[in-house]
Amino acid sequence: MYFSKRQKNLHAWALKLLLLFITAVVILYCIVGLVNLIFPRKVKNYGLSDYVTNISLSIVHIENRQNLVHVRDDVNTADHCVYYNFLKRIKEYVAPDYEPISLALHSTINSAHHIVKHAQSWNDFISYAVFFFPPDGDLLLPLLRLHRCNMLVNDIVSIHLVWHRGFLQKECDDGSAFEKIDMLAHQDPSCETFNLTETLSTLRNVTTPVGHYPINIMRNEARRGATSKVHIIGDIETQYSYNFANNVRHSTQKLVNGNYGKAVLAYRRFEMDEMAAFPMDLKVFSELMDEKKILPYRQRFASHFVPGLKEWMATSLTREKAELTPFKYNDYHLEPQLIMRHDVPFHFEHASSNHFDQQLLCYELCRAGYTFHMITHVFNIHPGINVNSTETERSLNSIANSQSKQIIPKFMNYLNTRYSKDSSKQCPKWEDYV
Repeated sequence: MYFSKRQKNLHAWALKLLLLFITAVVILYCIVGLVNLIFPRKVKNYGLSDYVTNISLSIVHIENRQNLVHVRDDVNTADHCVYYNFLKRIKEYVAPDYEPISLALHSTINSAHHIVKHAQSWNDFISYAVFFFPPDGDLLLPLLRLHRCNMLVNDIVSIHLVWHRGFLQKECDDGSAFEKIDMLAHQDPSCETFNLTETLSTLRNVTTPVGHYPINIMRNEARRGATSKVHIIGDIETQYSYNFANNVRHSTQKLVNGNYGKAVLAYRRFEMDEMAAFPMDLKVFSELMDEKKILPYRQRFASHFVPGLKEWMATSLTREKAELTPFKYNDYHLEPQLIMRHDVPFHFEHASSNHFDQQLLCYELCRAGYTFHMITHVFNIHPGINVNSTETERSLNSIANSQSKQIIPKFMNYLNTRYSKDSSKQCPKWEDYV
């Protein structure tokens, strides 16, 4: 293609202007970073839960933003933003004779419809962390209406928003996205036209970008937003056995009081045929087990295998109260579901999702000297019996597996700075990393 001399000169000038513009943006970004380094923004401690004591000093509260927190990269935390109590429960703690059990749930916004079933069945409070993408602020509207207009959800559920900063965003409150979130948090929409079925359908059909879900960040933020001394972390699509909190309360009170020493309580997890009705008592649960309509969760994987199921079932069916049995943590693959005190270590946030995310916490608990105890009578159930992993699951697991080659050594370095190296002798060997 032939270009005249004048056209060539114009192209050259256009290229120079483009390069000058890019250079100016880079210089401006560096200047802003230098100014923030020399004159850091003032921060004020506006308090998360009063009970959160085991928390990284890299958590920064933004001045004049009471609910906004910027969690920065540290040895065990990964950079992200949190707006605590975006939607806050209205029910207060009024039972002085026991410590409430906070159910710490997490998900993306298109799974928020599950929160209703938890509000209907959970006996205490729920702290729910929602991961979303700030440009999609309008997608928060149905969640806002659900919380304001459904009294069960409004009574016991507090919702916290979690997101990652965008490119060139120095702080979590930079840009219009945060202003919209803050505005929505203070809205009081009318409930005259509220329709629960339509709202749940809208949430279910929200399209979210395919990408990395920071599962350990989400678990931690659900815990940090909780306001009691007892935490249970759960996936939002699972369902807990009838009267779960009341059935374990005598044990969790002892846990809070220190009767068990440094300990966590483990409970069993199952998966169920989606055509079967959720069992409301242990007798029906046992019958569904016999019919193979309920199975131990992902029983073909070593990480989910917990021995003693027959004994657990026999005790659950014949004893009036839940009992504890010491649980030997002898394999780093194990990832039991846990009931824990507020001061138990948080999940390692640099972990890959779908690969050792829960196992890392269990291993750290071992290094920290915690004991594990299996509790009878209670359980949770994941809908659907998993036969084979999907292509998407296999792809994600493959990616996570490759990432773990860098993450596990980093995790071990973190443990060795926090705990004595001798503490590893009481824990199972982690392949070539310990």
